Amino acid sequence: MLDHFYTLKEAGVILKRSRAGLYLMIGRGELEAVKHGKNTVIRQSEIDRYLSELPRATVISVPPMRGRGCERTASANG
Repeated sequence: MLDHFYTLKEAGVILKRSRAGLYLMIGRGELEAVKHGKNTVIRQSEIDRYLSELPRATVISVPPMRGRGCERTASANG
């Protein structure tokens, strides 16, 4: 399987990180980058691995608010 390579700019858009942030992640070993000529690039499979290892978000069901000040009245609408 051929892997797609992303420049740091492209990877930054995908991961919502700045170029400097990506270099920090690379330095900490969180993300692996390779050199392609003079360019630093990140493989698609490495981005997929990083995203798959992020903790899952926990969604808490919150009941709708009730009570004083939570409902609109005719006087509040002007």
